[in-house]
Amino acid sequence: PVVSAVFGTQTVSVDLTVTAPLGLTCSDSHTETVEVYANPIAAWDLVPELCEGEAAAFVSNSAITTNAPLTTSWTVTDAGGSNTTAGVDLDLGEPAPGLYDVFLLVEGPGGCTDDLTGALEVYPIPDADFTAGDVCAGTPIPVTLGDAAEFAAATVAWTWNGNPTTVAGGAFDPSVSATYGPQMLEATLTTGFASGFTCSDTHAETAEVFANPVAAWDVVPGLCAGVP
Repeated sequence: PVVSAVFGTQTVSVDLTVTAPLGLTCSDSHTETVEVYANPIAAWDLVPELCEGEAAAFVSNSAITTNAPLTTSWTVTDAGGSNTTAGVDLDLGEPAPGLYDVFLLVEGPGGCTDDLTGALEVYPIPDADFTAGDVCAGTPIPVTLGDAAEFAAATVAWTWNGNPTTVAGGAFDPSVSATYGPQMLEATLTTGFASGFTCSDTHAETAEVFANPVAAWDVVPGLCAGVP
């Protein structure tokens, strides 16, 4: 193995000597030149986890000491089967939630190869959709959740004009509608997974809080007969 420990052109010789009866010796030598090719080193920028809707695009950073061209191929396997593509870049677009096994193979001169095996987990994002109704000042703004189960399973943060607030009993805190005018309402849902990775979604609605009218009149408490 020491002969091929270093890449480059190596000269290998063999000397053969035969001793015949009566002490006679015969010998021959032969020399061959062999090429020891450098091994490529596979490398990539694969990330192990993404959220649904995020782009999955990765690049091979593989290299070889001689800077010779490398042939690169990617094989991605999911529940639907395997697909192999050639090229330095791997672009999966915005993959659906699921587990994707990724295999990178690089080949240099002489057929020398190196590879990497990894996995990409794509997690679903929660659905923060909700609707909020218009109200008169002082009336709590009602909230209708798009998917109550999603809200129950996630960590929820509500804001009102950028300030933290709460929702209880299907309505925003009464302070949200204490003043008339448009109110910007947001919900951010965050779902955590076993690895500690999190995915979030934010949804915003504008609710109108209308000013309350003030009733007034000029009725006098009593009149004399015949007086308008």
